[in-house]
Amino acid sequence: MHVGNTLPLEAHVDAILKVLPPEYAPIISVIENKFDTLSVVEVEVVVFRAERLWQHHQWLLRVWLRLYWKLFQFSMPNLFEFAISSGILTACTMYNLFKYSDKTLVFAYFFAFGLSAIMLSFLISTFFKRAKTAVAVGTLSFLGAFFPYYTVNDEGVSMSSTFRILKVIASLLSPTAFALGSINFADYERAHVGLRWSNIWRESSGVNFLACLLMMILDTLLYCAIGLYFDKVLPREYGRRYTWSFIFQRDFWRKKKVVKDSSSVSNVKVFGKNSESEGKISREYTSRPAIEPISLDMKQQELDSRCIQIRNLHKVYATEKGDCCAVNSLQLTLYENQIVALLGHNGAGKSTTISMLVGLLPPSSGDALVFGKNIVSDIDEIRKVLGVCPQHDILFPELTVREHLELFAILKGVEEHLLDNAVVNMADEVGLADKINSIVRTLSGGMKRKLSLGIALIGNSKVIVLDEPTSGMDPYSMRLTWQLIKKIKKGRIILLTTHSMDEADELGDRIAIMANGSLKCCGRLISFPLFLRYCYVLSAPTASIASDIVYRHVPNATCVSEVGTEISFRLPMASSSAFERMFREIEGCMKKPVSNMELNGKIEKDNIGIESYGISVTTLEEVFLRVAGCDADEVECFEENNHSLISDSVASLPTNDDASTKISCLKILGNYKRIPGLVSTMLGRACRLIFATFFSFINFLGVQCCSCCLITRSTFWQHFKALFIKRAISARRDNKTIVFQLMIPTLFLFVGLLFLKLKPHPDQQSLTLSTSHFNPLLSGGGGGGPIPFNLSFPIAEKVAQNVMGGWIQRSKSSSYRFPDSEKALADAVEVAGPTLGPALLSMSEYLMSSFNESYQSRYGAIVMDDQSNDGSLGYTVLHNCSCQHAAPTFINLMNSAILRLATQDTNMTIWTRNHPLPTTQSQRLQRHDLDAFSAAVIVNIAFSFIPASFAVSIVKEREVKAKQQQLISGVYNLSKDRIGYCFSISC
Repeated sequence: MHVGNTLPLEAHVDAILKVLPPEYAPIISVIENKFDTLSVVEVEVVVFRAERLWQHHQWLLRVWLRLYWKLFQFSMPNLFEFAISSGILTACTMYNLFKYSDKTLVFAYFFAFGLSAIMLSFLISTFFKRAKTAVAVGTLSFLGAFFPYYTVNDEGVSMSSTFRILKVIASLLSPTAFALGSINFADYERAHVGLRWSNIWRESSGVNFLACLLMMILDTLLYCAIGLYFDKVLPREYGRRYTWSFIFQRDFWRKKKVVKDSSSVSNVKVFGKNSESEGKISREYTSRPAIEPISLDMKQQELDSRCIQIRNLHKVYATEKGDCCAVNSLQLTLYENQIVALLGHNGAGKSTTISMLVGLLPPSSGDALVFGKNIVSDIDEIRKVLGVCPQHDILFPELTVREHLELFAILKGVEEHLLDNAVVNMADEVGLADKINSIVRTLSGGMKRKLSLGIALIGNSKVIVLDEPTSGMDPYSMRLTWQLIKKIKKGRIILLTTHSMDEADELGDRIAIMANGSLKCCGRLISFPLFLRYCYVLSAPTASIASDIVYRHVPNATCVSEVGTEISFRLPMASSSAFERMFREIEGCMKKPVSNMELNGKIEKDNIGIESYGISVTTLEEVFLRVAGCDADEVECFEENNHSLISDSVASLPTNDDASTKISCLKILGNYKRIPGLVSTMLGRACRLIFATFFSFINFLGVQCCSCCLITRSTFWQHFKALFIKRAISARRDNKTIVFQLMIPTLFLFVGLLFLKLKPHPDQQSLTLSTSHFNPLLSGGGGGGPIPFNLSFPIAEKVAQNVMGGWIQRSKSSSYRFPDSEKALADAVEVAGPTLGPALLSMSEYLMSSFNESYQSRYGAIVMDDQSNDGSLGYTVLHNCSCQHAAPTFINLMNSAILRLATQDTNMTIWTRNHPLPTTQSQRLQRHDLDAFSAAVIVNIAFSFIPASFAVSIVKEREVKAKQQQLISGVYNLSKDRIGYCFSISC
């Protein structure tokens, strides 16, 4: 005979992880922690710095990956902030969520996920060039990396070996590993045990916590390795790109030996004393570069490798229209103690050449040696002596001037005891002594250029590249900068690019001119007139006598301009032998009055005497215009414009009522008919009706625009139509908007729902009733736990010896008396029997008093009755009502013990299995409700990108001040605001 009853329980205590269903614990954990937000910020920082070329600027100064990550301490969230966040989260959850767990283990749990989040951010950032795109996709990536949890986590199949392997594979995504670890925390917290360093290896929910922790650490290393790999192989605007198989190539792991080639440069035309006639040179200078002969000292520098030798450097870009040659077989040598001014029109290849020299771009072919070191294989060694002032300021907005100079001085190897003096001296040299402690974002544009120049010069770099260093400076600062560059050129090689002819003339010891990717000429300014067909300019008064004298002595002279009382002639160098006679005759005309002078046997009484004249060499600007590709007519037109004044008057603006001022949207915006299906006929009529009504009301009230012009329907619809077509063309060409409106929501929705669809829902398997299923977290997987057993009767001792599957808690206390409730309990005791009733009360008292003696949960207790006269045994099982199988398990346990006692065979056991019924409709509805909730979350996240994408163009126009420009141009504000709404509806 046996009786089942429930265990006495303590008062109810709320515990978040104890009450919370296991399915929702990962969601609360992931939403609660802030690592996803910090990680998305990290993605934005990495991509934004790459977008602003900060990363490439640091690469020029030997900033390796470990040092690059250290630079995060100056600005954005980094490893230190993740540690602080982990500590804060541990402190906030130590008394509610993780009450029983080891707090250092909780910190390690959060911190390990933070490490993996940093590396996942780094991995995501390698695929993007724009920070805003990376932030959006990074957010989706972190959320999407959590979805596999729903597929691999199922209580009915979590113990199978296949799903254990799938969980390990899914844990390669750190958010999924983090979610699985939260399930372990929930299991141990519900058991009032908590996770500790001593039990993290014990399994719960199919994966033990140690595996989750190790997987997050493995993810950190894996993301870092994959990120570094893709950072080297994915195409970038700057930096050397490796092949996909570079890690398997021997050259990557072993430095390539460079064979020094001292062969002379070919295909270079030399001009000077031994050059051909200037006429032939002028006809050929566009096909082959002309290099001025070098001195013996320069030749010795080439032999000693104390120069930069550029040999057949070639760079080709792949474009939609085909290959584009940016630099074409460039051959140039830069020498010490000289400033080489590199000139060229926009797109001539100057910046591309500099990018290849400093290692930002790999050359398509050719080579360059910097002090004998190759720019491809030895670029890291070259960067040790390299200082670069880029074309655009690449600075850290959060740092001061001093901190910038200190940072780059350390990177260039300045010793610590010399650091402070070097920083102060450089700030004084560039004119920033009074701004040395100012934040960079507070500086003006010219001051930022000074700081960029100081960064390039600090550290005694041997090779200095200055890309338009004085752009944005005032004339006074520009002159000071010129003096500084001249002062520091000794012992250095300086390459300067500029669009200012005065700057090139002032600073350039040698001037090189590029056009269409090729070098046209290189030498001193005094040698450049040889390139032109006309090398001298003569200016004289506008007298016919002056013209007659010039044309008589130089027949092929050309009149350049005739403005006011001055006329200018261009004289070729081929006629230089006739200059002396021409000058003598002009000087003679200046000494005699014109009326007494005989010219060709005639007296010209109407002529005016020559008061003065002047001759000059062709200017650098004219040389540049000719060499860079402008023809003679363009040069002459340019010079004539320089001697004339603009006399065109500005016509007054017509009124809005003038029919001739109507804008043709087709002419302004092109063929908009190529944009199909933008607005349907019905929609257009509806919008037209709405706005017609609206503006009728506006006109009725007399609302005015610009305080003088009444808004009319025709004006509004004219603006509306033009702006609408403009918006449609922009949308058609904006591929990112299409991606965020269509592709990303569709992909996100498809992947999320696919994971829900793949999640299995099998029927539960049959279960063997055994105490081994109890307390597996504390028993090493063997199960069991304490079994309270009263030993008040002799037969109880014998039965207890045959109980297997746990350890006996002996209870020998006498019957507990309830003084105040003795009468109320009398009936209950009588029902249980004269001996069993007091034993039940005694066991209840023991269970309540020993509740907190051990960590193991008690799922049942046994109360034995004394043996009856007929030999039968009676017992009562007190079971834990929170465990579904506790009562039948302990009844089977007692029956097996009695069987062993009766047969005297300790191997006898009664095996009992519970075969559950098929899944009921109610259970299926519960699962469907959970799946529906998850699907609703996925749908909301996916479709949230669609309305946000429509706001991007509006915000972008505000960012670039396009809206302000349109308002200035006369667009009424209401028509501008309604464009986005109507266009969004039409799409």
